[in-house]
Amino acid sequence: MVAAWLAIALVGCYEMFMWLVRSNSREYADHREPDLDQLASIAYQESVEAGERLSERKLAERFGRSRRWARRIIKDSKTEK
Repeated sequence: MVAAWLAIALVGCYEMFMWLVRSNSREYADHREPDLDQLASIAYQESVEAGERLSERKLAERFGRSRRWARRIIKDSKTEK
């Protein structure tokens, strides 16, 4: 028992730390901003509705991502309709 106290204390400390991390993540879960894909999809849909569709290049430049990423956002936006 005497030799095992260190391992038990370590596991206990780790569990308390994980409890703190989990409780903080739940607290801030409601305050998160929409992710970049959602924002890009909204921007693309708004541009289509305005009659000035964003190209892959412009969408990628606006959000600082690759053209492949922008192509996927455009494709996903078209399939959502």
